[in-house]
Amino acid sequence: MSALLLPTAANWGRTPLVRVDRHAHGGVLDGLLNHSPHQPPNRCTAVMAGRVVDGDDRPVEIRTLLLTPFDGPFVAWIVLCICPDTTTVLVRVVTSEPPVGDPSAAFKDRRPATAPLVGGLVGSTIADMVVIQQEEVIEDKDGDSEEGEGEAKQRLDEAEACKHQGNTSFQSRQCEDALRHYTKAARLLAFVASSPAIEEERDRLATKCKVNEAACYLELKDYAMTIRRCTEVLAVDPHVVKALYRRARAHLECKDFGEAKRDVIRALDIAPNDTELSKLLREVKKMQADEEAKERRKLKAFFEA
Repeated sequence: MSALLLPTAANWGRTPLVRVDRHAHGGVLDGLLNHSPHQPPNRCTAVMAGRVVDGDDRPVEIRTLLLTPFDGPFVAWIVLCICPDTTTVLVRVVTSEPPVGDPSAAFKDRRPATAPLVGGLVGSTIADMVVIQQEEVIEDKDGDSEEGEGEAKQRLDEAEACKHQGNTSFQSRQCEDALRHYTKAARLLAFVASSPAIEEERDRLATKCKVNEAACYLELKDYAMTIRRCTEVLAVDPHVVKALYRRARAHLECKDFGEAKRDVIRALDIAPNDTELSKLLREVKKMQADEEAKERRKLKAFFEA
């Protein structure tokens, strides 16, 4: 059912299905299920309702709750399946984004690099159900499974090593090589954490890799990708100063002075003593003033001709 909303050219990552009583956890699922599709609940952009038939020809109600903006850099949603004649709900979180990596790469290496960043959008109660998995996990041979603690730590170590290699390459101004390392690290982090501690470390690393990818794209003058990577990070944590700074710099290079100024001011609210931010704000104002003066001269010359 979740595939109905999946863009045909997108990668996707999903948690295993978990079995939850709709009245558990303070009735949060019951509240979501009682919402009209025309009135999305808090944290949600839209709701889609539908029905399918299970193997015993019984109708199964499906609710799909979109968590991200329609024009966002990636898509995340919650899928709820109401089991017939019971209070049981099957819950899954799905993320998707445009393809990354080589098309010939194994599917597991092409999952969305944004998958580890979606936890903050889901909310703590749903995250406890499906990400930390405090509920019963249903066997799902075709889906992604939770990493064991040993495997998760190995992935974290490998991702940290890739990030370090990326840092070394970036310091040597080998930006394309650095970008490959950061992207590989982000893919290694696309797994379901087995504990809150591992989840926290995974999310910390994922954010750093995304911000570092943005730095590479900025150096490579790919401002659209710089903005996209920073927006992915800020959609989950709006207080990452480096993401705000780099997105502002990319907007400035595109002469989008209003967006650049907004990002710098937001960053200064978080880090008011950051001299680089203050310097960038002055640069934005000067470039905007110069551009406006240039346009005035053009208009004057046009009317005097």
